[in-house]
Formats: sequence, structure tokens, C-alpha cells
Amino acid sequence: MVFREKDGSVRVMTKGDIEAQLQKELSSLNCLKENLQRSSQLTRGMTGILTSFEDRLAKLEKTTLPVYNDTLNLQKRQENIQNTLGALDGIIKHYNISQKVEETIREGRITSLENYLECLASVREAMIYFEENNHNSQELQNLTLLFQSGGETLEREFRLLLNRYCKPILPVVILDMLENGPEEGKMSADQLPARAVHELTGIAEWLVKHKREEYMNVYANFRSTIVQQSLQEIGRAHV
Repeated sequence: MVFREKDGSVRVMTKGDIEAQLQKELSSLNCLKENLQRSSQLTRGMTGILTSFEDRLAKLEKTTLPVYNDTLNLQKRQENIQNTLGALDGIIKHYNISQKVEETIREGRITSLENYLECLASVREAMIYFEENNHNSQELQNLTLLFQSGGETLEREFRLLLNRYCKPILPVVILDMLENGPEEGKMSADQLPARAVHELTGIAEWLVKHKREEYMNVYANFRSTIVQQSLQEIGRAHV
């Protein structure tokens, strides 16, 4: 058999050369078959591993999914319980408020205006709750009476403060103010200390907010009486 080389030369192949070449090709073919078989085995092995892994994942999902759902349900129940307890605490607070502040409000005298107003604010908050949720309850009636009592005490305290600090102005003070003016006079007509002004203002604001405006007439009448007494003092001083 004639065989042409790459360089163009011609070589005659013998039977032995052909058999050797054929044997070489067969060897390469067998090697390729072996590689294909090993590759196929590896593929089947990997497929088996993946299939087993998927099966395990499926089993794990079946096992854990109910637990996960149960956990979510428990969390929701816990949140509902906490919210319910919080709401109950708020409701119980409204039921207990009258007992908590009744002694302070019904005592009849105010030792701390700030604390007294806070107690009345708590009563009013509870009243609003019962008006919206149980307007026929006995508790609302008790709270209403307690709130009215507190308002009456504030009105009485307003009058007491005026009576305690507002006195007729001395004639010498009035004459000094008339002669030198209220700004340049040597004497002052101011009678109310800063704390009394603060308390009177706080009480007045509360009374206006809750439509108890009778205090305005009380203040006007009281101040009118003080002015009349002051003028009478001047008249007696010049007799």
C-alpha cells in the first residue's frame, strides 16, 4: 500500500505497518470506550447522590415544615396573649383609678396642686373609657361624682387663695403710685407671691377647660370688693 507523507514523499506501507497502525487505532478506541464507561459510571453515581440528597431534603421538609408552622402559630398566639394582657392592664387601670385617687380628691384640701390635677386627669381619662365602652356602668357614675367633687374643691381653693393674699391696698401705696406712677413709685401694689399666681393660673386653666367658668364671677366680685375697700381706706385717711 502506498502512503503519502506530509512532506509530499511517498512511502510504501507493508502489511506489518498496516497491522501495527490498525492495532494502534484499536488501542485508542478501547481507551476511549473505557473513558466513556468511567464517565458514565461517574454520571450515574452523581445522579444517585443527587437523587438521594433530594429525597433527604424532601423528608426533611416534611419533618420540619409542620414544626415551622407550629412555631409561627405559637408566636402569633404569644403576641395575641401579650396584646390581650396589655389591653386588660389598661382596662383594669380604669376600674382601679377611683379607689386610687378618691382619698386625695375627697380630702377637701389641696397640698400639691400638680398632684391633684394629675389625679383629676386620671379620673377624666377613665370616664372617657367608660363613656365609650360601658356608659351605664356604676363605675362611670362613681367617677363622675368624684370628678365633680374635685372641680368643687378647685373652685373652693381658688377662693381661698384670693382671700388669703388679696387685701385692700394701703392708702400710702395708692398715693405713691398716683404721685410717681405705677412703674416709678417706691412702693408696690403687688400682693400675690409667684407661687400663688402660678396656682391661681393653673386652677383657672383647669376650670375653663372643663366649662366651670363661675370662678370668673368670683374673681371679679372679689377684686371689686378689694378696690372698694381700698378706696374707702383712702377716704378714711383723708377725713
